[in-house]
Amino acid sequence: MSEIYQQLAESFPPEMVRRLNKGGTNLIYIPISEVITRMNKIVGVENWSFTVKSWQQLGTSIVAHVSVLATI
Repeated sequence: MSEIYQQLAESFPPEMVRRLNKGGTNLIYIPISEVITRMNKIVGVENWSFTVKSWQQLGTSIVAHVSVLATI
């Protein structure tokens, strides 16, 4: 099981890291599609879910705080 934790904790490649500067807020993030791909690959499509805790629209972008639950 520690192999799964190691895979989930791996840093994303620098080319996947995005920056967004809106309204004086500087955000560093990974696109959700990359996070979904990693979760599906490592724990399986049926073994994880997420809940949106809060969200905010910044221009044409949506910034969300989510909670992820994985069954390992």
